[in-house]
Amino acid sequence: MLLRALRKLNIGIAKYEVFKATRISKKTRDTLLARGIISVVEAPPVSEVGVTAETLERFESAGVETLADVIEATSVEGMTGEELKTLQGLATEMLSIKEPDCKCGR
Repeated sequence: MLLRALRKLNIGIAKYEVFKATRISKKTRDTLLARGIISVVEAPPVSEVGVTAETLERFESAGVETLADVIEATSVEGMTGEELKTLQGLATEMLSIKEPDCKCGR
């Protein structure tokens, strides 16, 4: 499960950062979800984000269906660890929300 911090967490997770649920305990996760401090990431299907047909085929063979699955995958047949790591970084970037760098109205 992937989560998004809706504000900065004092455990090294920035506001809007996407992170794996395994970084926090189930009790902490449940509490933060209930308080609206984190949310579950709703990730789009890999087929909707413009990967090559070859990459999509490899992901499908490995049971990887969404961008969240890409991030949580430990290996994909026919893909080097470095290729997977690169795609995981891109998937994380796609799911991340960037805070505006605007000083408007301040």
